[in-house]
Amino acid sequence: MGTGKEIIKKCYKTSFINALASNLTACITTIVDGVIIGHFLPHDAMSGYGIAATLVLLFLVLGMMFSKGTRRCLYNASGKGEDNEVLNDYYNTSVWSSLIISVILSSLLLVFANDITNLIGAKKVSMGIHEACVDYIKGIALGAPFMITGLAANCCIILDNDARISMISMVVMIVTDIIGDR
Repeated sequence: MGTGKEIIKKCYKTSFINALASNLTACITTIVDGVIIGHFLPHDAMSGYGIAATLVLLFLVLGMMFSKGTRRCLYNASGKGEDNEVLNDYYNTSVWSSLIISVILSSLLLVFANDITNLIGAKKVSMGIHEACVDYIKGIALGAPFMITGLAANCCIILDNDARISMISMVVMIVTDIIGDR
């Protein structure tokens, strides 16, 4: 066990690597989605994608909220010397609650995709954009539980101080995104 300064440096390095990998993954998946949409779908599809993509931010914020809250609880419990059972309870509560909330939100998106599309600006005036946006919202709804729950669980990867796990999960996300676009 190192000094407090060494521990902080190691945690900072690992957090930086995780944040960098996460941002690179988001950039790569966005580029891949844009390339596939731009080359294989009509031009209305890109507009629909751009409008619907704003909803992804909502899910990212929710996932980050669970992640940051769980990390704070885990840090506090770990600092107080709590045993692994308490840490596991915090983790399980976060993952299960994020999964339940994301499934509820996804269900609402699926049911009200048409109305949400009108609300965020893709009115039925331009049917191609409207229909593409509805389709993307439904796709986002199907992926939201994985996105939110994955972010909530990610806090433990950072606490583990093993950047390889984070890198592997990012590569898996990129590959599954590319496969899902086919």
